[in-house]
Amino acid sequence: ITQRILTEKTLLSTTQRLQLATSADGIGIWDWDIPQDVMVWNDKMFELYGMERGSSPLSVAAWERGLHPDDYAKATEDNQAALRGEREFDTEYRVLQGDGTIKFIKAGAKVIRDGDGKPLRMIGINRDITERKHNEDKIRQQREELSQVNRLATIGEFAASIAHEIHQPLTAILNNAQ
Repeated sequence: ITQRILTEKTLLSTTQRLQLATSADGIGIWDWDIPQDVMVWNDKMFELYGMERGSSPLSVAAWERGLHPDDYAKATEDNQAALRGEREFDTEYRVLQGDGTIKFIKAGAKVIRDGDGKPLRMIGINRDITERKHNEDKIRQQREELSQVNRLATIGEFAASIAHEIHQPLTAILNNAQ
């Protein structure tokens, strides 16, 4: 009994540390029982997808319903490729919440297989990268604006050079004409 109590205390302590770490970093954790098509989400996952806990049964279809229509094909193909064992599930996609809010998600997962290689479970994390994506868009826009300013400056220098080349002979002609 003493060993069992120590093991339970260690497990509880490890679980609490994991919960604190994922909470601090805003990580959504999910576990998909593939044969039963049942998913378990932590609270952050519900927040990322804009869903209320218990609002609908959690399955892969619930995850798919949350995907942005433009990212649906890629995200589901990445999922299927991971299930087939072709690559890890490591992808980015957008989630369209019920109120129209769009969240950018970075997702990663591992597939657990039986002895024959058949997928049994997929366990992963989701992280909200919306702010990073918006910052990347701002930086890209600023680079485009800087590039346009540089092009205009180059055109201005070229026009000034041509004007100078035309002005020199005209000045000589006008002086001789007087």
